Amino acid sequence: MAPTNQTDPKLSSPSADSDAAIVQSFVDSMTSQEKRSLQWELQSFVIRHASHHRPIALVSSGGTAADLEVHSVRCLENFSTGTRGAIAVEEFLRRGYAVIHLWRTGSASPYGRLVSQGIGIQAPNHGITMASLGKLFNTGDIEEDQEDQMVQSVLDDAHKNDPWLSDAKFATPRNNTTSTSNNNNNNKVGGGVVTPKKSNAQKKAKDPLSGSNSLHLYCRIANSETIRTALQERQAALEDERILTIPYRSVEEYLAKLQLSSQALRDNQALAIFFLAAAVSDFYIPPSLRSTHKIQSGGGMERKDGMTLRLSPVPKVMGLIRSIWAPDAFVCSFKLETDRDILRKKAESAVEKYGCHMVIGNLLETRHSQVWILCPSDLQSHIHATATETVQQWPMQEISKPKSSENDALEAMIMDHVVQAHFEYISASSSGSFDKSGTAAVLKAHQELDRKRKEMEREAFWKKMKVHALEWAGVALGAALSYMVSTALRRRMNT
Repeated sequence: MAPTNQTDPKLSSPSADSDAAIVQSFVDSMTSQEKRSLQWELQSFVIRHASHHRPIALVSSGGTAADLEVHSVRCLENFSTGTRGAIAVEEFLRRGYAVIHLWRTGSASPYGRLVSQGIGIQAPNHGITMASLGKLFNTGDIEEDQEDQMVQSVLDDAHKNDPWLSDAKFATPRNNTTSTSNNNNNNKVGGGVVTPKKSNAQKKAKDPLSGSNSLHLYCRIANSETIRTALQERQAALEDERILTIPYRSVEEYLAKLQLSSQALRDNQALAIFFLAAAVSDFYIPPSLRSTHKIQSGGGMERKDGMTLRLSPVPKVMGLIRSIWAPDAFVCSFKLETDRDILRKKAESAVEKYGCHMVIGNLLETRHSQVWILCPSDLQSHIHATATETVQQWPMQEISKPKSSENDALEAMIMDHVVQAHFEYISASSSGSFDKSGTAAVLKAHQELDRKRKEMEREAFWKKMKVHALEWAGVALGAALSYMVSTALRRRMNT
């Protein structure tokens, strides 16, 4: 199967070759055990789903860190909570895809982000605060609002009076922490009701954590239909083994793992889609130029003139995906800008330079409510290079979240466009690959996947045999040592 760069010289250049060599050095810097383990996981995952012709999405999320030292104390971080990528993982799984998730540690995670929302954490990559713990567990220090009280009251009545409406599994103990007034004294200050002070014995009696070996969730979390549905979807994805999470932190680690993941998807051709929502660093300090240890503030004297850092551009890998790593996959890129005119130019540049099939652009101020999607009006003609329109003529469709909709409505609308374009791409590619060989290329890729599957099965078999051999060798050695010790003891006793 001829790679795409044979038909599009723009994707092959000396700079691309240099970028490929740099990223390969990041891969080579991984330990042999880490690299081999990741490759095994990726190949097992891809082959399992390719045998069922299931589409596979590679989703990246979060922001990369550019370390300033070898033993890193300081780093330059790219701004990203990872929410868009986390929601994309959920949406792909909901639509039947298998997903490889390149996930920045500490950023928003699929399904887990909903718990963060439920307990009032402003950003899903922020840690749990002292206050939010009380909104997760029924600790007794958070007062229920009117909505919580009404929901709990209905559940309590259902549990007591109508067994058909109750479910013991989801019953939540009543949190008696709401303020009550003293009817006898009617203590008031400025028209407000003063809650009488409770004795230590009363507080202990009403403390949900005292004298109990179990913890209970706060009623809003325990009775949340959104979280319940998310947990069911998560469980279904895990049972079907349709999600593979690959964590990263630094920009070098991200690029190395992206290369290995992309290469694993090469033979999936059009069934693979890249949804690259991660905020990747534009500049970094190459490992060979970093300070080995922490950069000192002045070595005994203050740096009055400040400090200058010389940063190098991060290798551009979008073109490598399109030309070398996975040339027949569908690639969707992201652009974040502060000016709409610049956004359009940057999106067009991504298509011209790297051959992206779709670019999703958003502005910093409106990124949660509005996006623009740049995609050819006739995807099939674009694939087979018969389209007459240039990228400057591609429509850039605006998508806005309805005012009364849920927070995730915009992401679902984006995914509808992405998945529709991907399936059009699959349909068009099946009638003729980029090298115009059509079914012959598909058959060749299928044979290659089958060869890899058999090779992995043989490797797994011999690994298992090696383990069993070592176990039997251990048993035999133990028996031999036991026999030698008992023989020596008998001889000594006889003498």
